[in-house]
Amino acid sequence: MAHNYYSEINLHVVWHTKNSLPLLTPTVEPATHLALRKRIVDTADAFVHEIGGTETHVHVAVTIPPTLTISEWIGKLKGGTSHDVNQQMGKRQKVVQWQTGYGVVSFGTGDCRVGEGVYPQPARTPRAGEGAGPPGTDHAIRRRGVTAKG
Repeated sequence: MAHNYYSEINLHVVWHTKNSLPLLTPTVEPATHLALRKRIVDTADAFVHEIGGTETHVHVAVTIPPTLTISEWIGKLKGGTSHDVNQQMGKRQKVVQWQTGYGVVSFGTGDCRVGEGVYPQPARTPRAGEGAGPPGTDHAIRRRGVTAKG
């Protein structure tokens, strides 16, 4: 691939804790988000817009380069982050474990409004035909990305 390129690959990624257990407690969540942010920042040409979530899942809004394989990268983020947090806080126990899978949608650069958060968002009922999505995804992912304008 040429080294000279222009891209705007903005992603909203969501994944759940193992069995959707409330593992991201007020003590564990900040360490998890910090470890996740560090791993994203350490990825060449990746930019983290925001990280959020609840006790049961994580939302991440990022911009990545076209040279990154999304599925491999997300796997490394999940595995590396749980390893880092478990080493730091686990005392020989696993305090963070992730469920298999993830949800990812792209969004336009104009739809990214930093500071408004990727989560929490008000719960909503899926529209007709949307369904619940595959395991490990979340209803709150919207096709337009982080937050919808208007």
